[in-house]
Amino acid sequence: MPLDSEGTLLPEHACNTHNGCSGTTPGLATCPSPPHNFQPSFRVPNTPSPITDTPVQDESAAADSQTLSRQSRHPALVLPGFAFERCLGDGAFGSVWLAREENTGRLVAVKVYSHHGRLDWTLLAREVEKLAALDSSRHIVGLLAVGWESDPPYYVMEYLENGSLASHLVDGAFSPSEAVRIAIGVLHGLVHAHGRGILHCDLKPGNVLIDDDLSPRLCDFGQSRLSHEQDPALGTLYYMAPEQADLGAHPDARWDVYALGALLYHLLTGVPPHRDTQSERQLAATGSLADRLAVYRRLVAETERGPDPRREAGVDRRLADIVDRCLQLDPDDRFPNAQSVLDAFNTRARMRSRRPLIAAGGVLPLLLVMAMFLFGISATNDAVQTAEKNLITRSLESDAVSSRIMARGVERELDSWKQELTDVAASPRLRDLLVAA
Repeated sequence: MPLDSEGTLLPEHACNTHNGCSGTTPGLATCPSPPHNFQPSFRVPNTPSPITDTPVQDESAAADSQTLSRQSRHPALVLPGFAFERCLGDGAFGSVWLAREENTGRLVAVKVYSHHGRLDWTLLAREVEKLAALDSSRHIVGLLAVGWESDPPYYVMEYLENGSLASHLVDGAFSPSEAVRIAIGVLHGLVHAHGRGILHCDLKPGNVLIDDDLSPRLCDFGQSRLSHEQDPALGTLYYMAPEQADLGAHPDARWDVYALGALLYHLLTGVPPHRDTQSERQLAATGSLADRLAVYRRLVAETERGPDPRREAGVDRRLADIVDRCLQLDPDDRFPNAQSVLDAFNTRARMRSRRPLIAAGGVLPLLLVMAMFLFGISATNDAVQTAEKNLITRSLESDAVSSRIMARGVERELDSWKQELTDVAASPRLRDLLVAA
């Protein structure tokens, strides 16, 4: 059971999927038989070529060859009013073509379903029914026309020349602000779908198109289910919730929550969770679809996700917590639906917008304290200087008083000595002594 470039489970002879053109769930519908000259577009790792002297194309050369092959073909359909230009991608049950509307010159994408006798058309009708029900949302690719009575059937949808989100992730991780913007746009589309009872069930970068405003648009509802349906729907490995990887699972809105978390994780880190060389090798070594799903469930439960978003520059705690909760193994531990995830992003945005106010609330009192401190220092200095002057003045005044008191004391002492000398000089005895001498 091969994988496409994003990890989608494909039937053994299914063509690779590109630009939002995907097939019906493998294992749930019968894939048409391959033509007699069909050559598979994938190789199982570590499997030697049966012809050892024949060079094998690398991935880039193989992609170029597939592109040239698509461009040289024409769809098995004549669509009045439209001129087909080239093939955008092939899926298990059809292909997507770029066409130009002759009256307006507008470019559109036409999904043409290959006519195979064993194909269950009710499965294909689901995609068009879901797109028609969701046509009012600008976050979901628009459905323009349907030709179910045509041979082969087709439908016409908007063409978004910026391609899928997967093509932009080739260059690596997005900045946290861009990742959040993309995730919120995807969530708006999921909320719109969930509100109408439709679960996408295969959310991944390849099923998110980028419009002219660089906003995300959900596409490819081929795996979608109504919320009350009991039929299983397999998604894409590394984006699929572990409990979804079960042929007996019942659709759940929390599948889309997990896939959104995996998509956001990929945007922030540059790789989907749990995807590395070892996990790909283990999945490629499995045989049946059931074995592959069991291996995937075990990998998700037992291995590390990969790079920690918290270590990425600019990823705040609340954003990392949203990713963690979306990717919880137990569905009961996740957000219950897309609206709850969107509410968490809105709460995060409100808290981030309050940061300047919170900072100001902490800075203003500090500035006030500093101003009061500076004012207090100034007032203290003035008071000290005034006190020094007063002390000096008082000291001088006190010294003057003390000097006068001391002077009076000395004066009294001198007067006393003078009186004593006068009395001695007037003494008769002193005169007698002087005469006798």
